[in-house]
Amino acid sequence: MIHIKEGKDGAVIKTMPPVVLDGIIEIAMIFARNGYPFVITEKDGGKHMDGSLHYAGFAIDFRSWVVPVNKRPALLAQLKRELGSDWDVIEEHDHFHAEYQPKKVMVA
Repeated sequence: MIHIKEGKDGAVIKTMPPVVLDGIIEIAMIFARNGYPFVITEKDGGKHMDGSLHYAGFAIDFRSWVVPVNKRPALLAQLKRELGSDWDVIEEHDHFHAEYQPKKVMVA
C-alpha cells in the first residue's frame, strides 16, 4: 500500500511521469515484501538543492524511520537492484530519496 504524508507539512504531488509512478509502485512492493509501511513524504514540494529532480517531478522522498537502522543497508541494496541503474536511491539524514536519472550510454 502507498501512503502519502498529509497535513500542513504533507507531500506535494503536482506531476506524475509514468516512469516515476512505476518506480513508486516498485518501491511500495519492496517495502511491503519486507514488512514496512511505505510513506511518501515529498515529491514536488519542499525545499531542495538547486537543480533537484524534485522540481522536475522525477524524485521522491519517503520515510526511513520505519526501517530499523541495521536493516537499511540491505533494503537500500534491494531497492537499487530492483529499480535498476536509471534510479539513484540514497539515505539522507532523516529519509530515503529516490530519483529517476537515466544514465547516458556511450556508443563507440
